[in-house]
Amino acid sequence: ARRELAVNVPPSQKRGQPRKETHDDEASLPGSRAHILIPPEPEYVDDEEVEWPEIPPT
Repeated sequence: ARRELAVNVPPSQKRGQPRKETHDDEASLPGSRAHILIPPEPEYVDDEEVEWPEIPPT
């Protein structure tokens, strides 16, 4: 969740801002971090589950 935060917040700001700790704390939670700054995480899981059955017919 650190590299995702770096994309949203520059390295200098993330280092000087204590907010990074707050984000890290929220990122520790599986549900919070997923819908806070990592939306592609749950999306990729759903995509993979749907892609598995879609591979054999193709």
